[in-house]
Amino acid sequence: LVGQTYPELAAPAHQLLACLQRQAQTITLDATTPIHKDFHYRHVLVNQLNGLGVNVIDFDEMRLGDPNFDLAHFCANLHLLAYRQQRTPHHLRWLERRFLHSYANHMGQSWSDFARSNEERFCFFYIYSCIKIARQLCLGFGPSPAPADGERRNQVQMILEQGLHHGRRLNFSKPMSLSTSSAHESLNEYKQGRK
Repeated sequence: LVGQTYPELAAPAHQLLACLQRQAQTITLDATTPIHKDFHYRHVLVNQLNGLGVNVIDFDEMRLGDPNFDLAHFCANLHLLAYRQQRTPHHLRWLERRFLHSYANHMGQSWSDFARSNEERFCFFYIYSCIKIARQLCLGFGPSPAPADGERRNQVQMILEQGLHHGRRLNFSKPMSLSTSSAHESLNEYKQGRK
């Protein structure tokens, strides 16, 4: 769908899909934890007036799964929000770090231990979330406000770049980038079944 909407972004989208397919063959997931499955900033309410703190809403997709799904999905959507606010996905990195550090602390782990034991699964679900967001943007839905045509393309490209960044964190053998030559090479390999 990304390639049909923005042909110049087809190769990176296919590269991310191929990355997920490769990783899915070896990754071990935890499917024993209740997860929200659509956890993002629009589903979090902060109530400072009556002392109730933070509340999460919209549990219609709740199920058992790997908690890294929710963590990665939240962070990918947070980067989309940061881009929409400041034209950079890094604007809210401090909030992402605080969120992940607090989660690790709540799980009784140091940040370094938590990151080390969860990085592969976090990156896997982050890439998945980036593909999902790119698809939603192409269809004109997802976290509001829905961007107009030119801005939508910019947001699709930004979220694919975020996915490629997390693919590089997994140390895949081929470099992952939005450069035209490597992206077209990746797309050709994907189409020929080599990826």
